[in-house]
Amino acid sequence: MSIHKEIKNLHPIGFLLKTHGIKGDLVFKLEGDSPFSFNKGNWIFIELDGKPVPFKIIDQQIRDDFTGIVNLDNIDNQSRAIELIGKTVFIQKTVALDINKDSYKPKDLIGYQISDKNRGVIGEIHQIFEYPNNTVLQIIENGNEILIPLVSEIIVELNSEKRVIVIDAPNGLFEINC
Repeated sequence: MSIHKEIKNLHPIGFLLKTHGIKGDLVFKLEGDSPFSFNKGNWIFIELDGKPVPFKIIDQQIRDDFTGIVNLDNIDNQSRAIELIGKTVFIQKTVALDINKDSYKPKDLIGYQISDKNRGVIGEIHQIFEYPNNTVLQIIENGNEILIPLVSEIIVELNSEKRVIVIDAPNGLFEINC
């Protein structure tokens, strides 16, 4: 995931309300109907000095559909957390494109073309498997099954009009599918 983002390439999903405890945890509030989950390992961006700064989510606790507590990498004390109060939280627009529609379901991606930025066209999504905290896309290429995790960290672009998802597959992904 490239951390060199501009605010115009990001989508606001909420803001940080207040600190929680003394270890740097923050209370967040999602705005609108954003289904983005603050799962461990996801990346969010916070605008600091006019520039988006990436933060990796270390831990989270959901309070209800729109609020929760999040622990961010490198925010390990209350004084660091206080600096982030009131700041807007962003995600990449490519991740946010279709997931903000009320009707979005991973199954809606069946039939989308998957393309890797280095390898090119991989194939069409034939099936989607939804496991707890892990959605997996099934692509059939030349009669072989390829399984790709649907995670924001590898999505480069999601184009609904063209029904194409471009990914930046991690090293070894295609080899483990052979």
